[in-house]
Order: sequence, then C-alpha cells, then structure tokens
Amino acid sequence: MEERKCRADVHNQGESLIEKAFRYASFGMAVASLEGDVLEVNPSLCRMLGYSEQEIIKLNFTSLTYQEDFPIDVYYILLMGKGKQDFHQTEKRFHHKDGTTVWALMTVSLVRDDKGTGTGFLVQLLDITQQKLEGNRTRPGAQPAPERKWGGWEVNLGESRVYWSQGMYDLLKMPMDNEPPAGYGEKYVHPEDWEWVLRSFKEAVAGVPCRIQYRLIRPDGTVRTVVTKAEAVLNESGKPVKLVGTTEDVTDHYQYDEELRQSVELYNLISEHAQELISFVSADDGILRYISPSVRTLLGYDAGEVVGTRAILYVHPDDVWLLQEFQRQEGNPAAPLTYRVRHKDGHYIWFETNLRKIRSFKGEVDKILTIGRDVTESRQTQEMLRNSEKLSIAGELAAGIAHEIRNPLTAIKGFVRLMQTSGAKAGYLDIITSELNRIESIVGELLVLSKPREAKFSRQDLIRLLEHVVSFIETQAIMNNVILIKQFNFLSRVYINGDDNQIKQVFINLLKNGIEAMPQGGEILIDVRLEEGMVAVSLTDQGVGIPPDKLAKVGSLFYTTKENGTGLGMMVSHKIIQDHRGTLHLTSQVGLGTTVTVRLPLMG
Repeated sequence: MEERKCRADVHNQGESLIEKAFRYASFGMAVASLEGDVLEVNPSLCRMLGYSEQEIIKLNFTSLTYQEDFPIDVYYILLMGKGKQDFHQTEKRFHHKDGTTVWALMTVSLVRDDKGTGTGFLVQLLDITQQKLEGNRTRPGAQPAPERKWGGWEVNLGESRVYWSQGMYDLLKMPMDNEPPAGYGEKYVHPEDWEWVLRSFKEAVAGVPCRIQYRLIRPDGTVRTVVTKAEAVLNESGKPVKLVGTTEDVTDHYQYDEELRQSVELYNLISEHAQELISFVSADDGILRYISPSVRTLLGYDAGEVVGTRAILYVHPDDVWLLQEFQRQEGNPAAPLTYRVRHKDGHYIWFETNLRKIRSFKGEVDKILTIGRDVTESRQTQEMLRNSEKLSIAGELAAGIAHEIRNPLTAIKGFVRLMQTSGAKAGYLDIITSELNRIESIVGELLVLSKPREAKFSRQDLIRLLEHVVSFIETQAIMNNVILIKQFNFLSRVYINGDDNQIKQVFINLLKNGIEAMPQGGEILIDVRLEEGMVAVSLTDQGVGIPPDKLAKVGSLFYTTKENGTGLGMMVSHKIIQDHRGTLHLTSQVGLGTTVTVRLPLMG
C-alpha cells in the first residue's frame, strides 16, 4: 500500500515538475492537437510573439507563420500524424504583433500515450532573430556558424614560388612560419578533385580565367569546400608570368545550399507522390490558389487547370451545403468532412477532408487549407456492409411482417366472401381499401430495407420518420410482449438534413436490439427532446444491460453481445449517424437496461 502511495507521490511530483518546466521555460513552448489546433502556450512564447495566450490560441500557428513557409510543414506533420516520424525541426519566420518578423528554430515532437498512439504535438520555439540579423545560421546543439574566410595567393610561374596572404593561413589553420607548398598546392587539394583543379589552373595560365569549387584538406584532416578564382598576369610581351587568385571557404554556405536543395527535392518528391490532395483556397472568393500535384493522379486534372478557378465548382451539388455550413461556422470542424469531388472524366470521387481556416496576423480568415484523401473504396465497402445489414434486418423481421400482412388479408378475404353471398354493403369497400393501404405501407417499408441506393440528403421530418419506424416494427414488439412508448407527440415537426432510408435503418436496428434485450418482455421508451442546435432521440429498454468492459467495444466491427449476432448493425448505425454529422452514445446498467441516444443537427 505504502509502495503504491510512494509511486503515486513520485508521479504527481513528476507532473508538477513538467508543468513548472513548461510554464517557466526560457524558450517558447506550446501544446497542439493532432489537427494542429493550439491548446496551450507558455509565457515565453507570448513574450516572443507579443500576443496573449488566448490570442495565439485563436490565431493558431498557421496564421502567425509566413504562408510561403507553411506547405512543407504540412507534409511533415502528416508524416508525424501517421506515426512515420517522431519530430520535425526547421527554421521559420513568425509575425510579431507589432508587425516585425521573428525568426525561430521550431521543433515539433509527437506526443504518444501509453499505447504508443499519437495524441498531440509539443512545439518548442527558440528565438534566433538576432543570429539571423547578424547573418549567422543556428543549428541545434551547435554554435553559430563562422563567417566566410578567404585569402589571396600568387604563384610565380618561372620559379614556381608561392606567396600566401594571412587569410590563406587562417583558412587552412596553419601557422604563418610554414612555407606554402610549391606549385598549385596539390598537397592540400582533395585527391578526387586534383585532376580537374590542375586542368582549370592550366587553362587560366593559357588566358581563360577560372572560377572553380573543390575541396581542401587541412593539416588537421578536416575537409573544407572552397571557391577559387584565378587568372594569369602577363608581362610586356604578353607572356604569363604569374597566376594570382583568391580562395574562399564556403563550407557552411555550401552545406546550407545542399540542405536547401535536398529539402526542395524532398518537398517535391512528397508533393508529387503524396496520396493526400492538399489545396489552399482564398476565403473571400473561394478561388483555388494552390493544389498539390497529386490532383493529376486522384482527379485527372493538371494543377494549372484548376488553380484560379472556384473550388466549389468541383463539389457534387448535393454536398455543397456541407462546405457552406463550414464557412458559416466560427471555428474549424471537429471531424473531417466527407463529400464528393468531380473527376475530370465526369464521375465523382468520395473524399474525406480536413479543413482549416488560416487567419492572417491581423486575425482575419485569409485562406482555407484542405487536406483530403480518396475514400471511395472505403465508402463502397461500407455501403456493402450497410446493405448486408439491411437484408439481415429484413430476414429477422420476416415473421412479424408476414403476420402483419396476413391480418389485413384475412379481413379482405372475409369481406369479399360477404360481398359474394350478400352483396356489397356500405363500408365494406372502405374497410377493404384501408387494409390494402396497410399492406402497401408494410411492403413499401420492406422494400426500403432491401433496396440498395446511394444516400440522398434532403430536408426530412424526423418525427414522421420515427412514426413510420414504430409502425413498421410494432408487430414484432407485440409478438415479444414489448410495449413501445412514444414521448414525442408534443412535437409536430422536427427537421434534419439526411437520408430517410438510412435514418430509418438506424432506428429499426436500435429498436430491434432493444426488443431482443428483453426476452421476457418489457417497455421501450422513445423520447425526443430539442437541445441547442440539435435533436436528441433516446431509446431506453428494460433489458439485461451491458457490462462496462463490453459496452466500450459496442460498434466495433464483428463485435456483438448476441449469441448469433455479427456486430454489423451497431457499426453501420454508428457510421450512418457520423455521416449525418451526429453522434450515437450508449449508457447501460446491468440488470436495469440500456439507453441509446442519437443526436443530429437541426435544420432550419
């Protein structure tokens, strides 16, 4: 017991130290979500950029950084989010609140939980503005790079004597009492470079000035990259008598250029081969300002064909409302949006897209960043599962449906016989017509379950849909001694944007689960209530309940609490509600029953 308490105390002390380190660090620190939203910043970062914590959280890093520096970070953050990279480090420019530029060495680290799953990012910013202003380049764990060093030299061609300036001795880190080597300094030239260095010097002697880059080896063994300029000095008769030149150490700048070149190549490689479709759209006019080269692979267009056009023109007309809703919202969506985008040949591709509003340093929404991936194949698989579940439900309800149809058929047959023996009487035809309408309604609902079709979102009255579902499944409930209690008669109209077929499928499945959870019979309470911008439908049964360890797994593929279940029903229901921008939540107590609550956005 004491050992556990000791461990807990150590853990709490550790957390306290971490929190203090975050608060009192001399460099800027921030915590961000996997979606890139800033969650918390320390005072040093606020002082570095001149903003308050709330201002930085509202503006986000995408608004504070220079837009031309931003795209390559998107790719690295994508790699980190997928677990392919643990950290990313780069030098970046940020907008200070007073309008000046702040240079920072930014390190972004992926934070993982105990299971190794990425949960967010830790961002560290070291202010290197002063070094940048002084022309230095700062590297993690290294001192600022030295300034360029250069020296002059002269080779007397007749005597092969060599003269060096002090700068040459400094460049090679040699004491000045050492004699320079005779000739062209082969002793200090890298063996792999000597042949063409010698050829260039000979061409310079012949009258063709040279500028060459090669490697020198210092006496201490270190290798430096240099640039040498050389040309011949002629005597009065035009004969070359000297070769004079300068040699400049460009090692650090060469490495910087090489790193930059590799970064550009890496950026282009990732950009050309990334599976995601990345774009920037102007917030004011909806014009595409940038789109990644993957647009050719995914949608068949060249980037030049779509840049400069309105992004909304490529979205399926039935899905435009999703983007309009996004534009009306103040912040960014919590979950990706799924909608269809037109391929160049005319068909539509399903994309799951993360959208982020990027604010200028003035706080105004300037651009919209979209990162989307093709989920068409996944959607088709989900549709197959959905249709499979529909047929499963239809099969399980077959007995109740047959019973429900047999009752009106019996009545119709009886009245037809009465008419045959005693002739038609007032009311007979009305009763027959009513019973036929009842059969038509039941068959229609059965066809809804069995007939696969693409989802079509439109304005739907949720109360009317629930009435249809209750009417359809009531017979099975009665056969199982279950009473359905409706508590939504006080509501006349509640409108949502959705697919009536899919919404019915969800509630039929949930009610069927409730009926099966009560083998001895009982009651299911169907409650509808309005919340802020949402409508909540709760279905509460009096069944056996679900243990907490199993409740967390409900909705997973092929996980079921039924003896002969498949687990598809709840998984499909979860996905349908998610596609409708809603939530599905379960609470349960063993021995008392289960409540399933579906929340959907209201439509004005």
